[in-house]
Amino acid sequence: MPLTISGSFTEGKSSSQWRTLVRPSMDANDFLNLFHGSDPVKVELNRLENEAEEKLKLTVSLLESKNLEIKKINGEKASMTAQFAAHATQKDDDMPPIEDILEPLEAEL
Repeated sequence: MPLTISGSFTEGKSSSQWRTLVRPSMDANDFLNLFHGSDPVKVELNRLENEAEEKLKLTVSLLESKNLEIKKINGEKASMTAQFAAHATQKDDDMPPIEDILEPLEAEL
């Protein structure tokens, strides 16, 4: 592990009054190894990460299922709308013209 040296010198003071700090320089991997510490901690972090990925997969699967269900419902709705429109048109076609209904009534009056 490389070492870095930082020092400070105030002008006018002797070199014996230099303060020197020696500390290790850490790269990201060294820091993570220090942060993680022991193997049980790494194991627990891996377990939690795997659990989170599994929950994400489950959520994505559920979302895809719901989207398919919504598409199915929308298709059924469109089909029912078309059937209703066809039925309404057929009813209108089955009805006699209004004049045929009104003429006998007017004749009675």
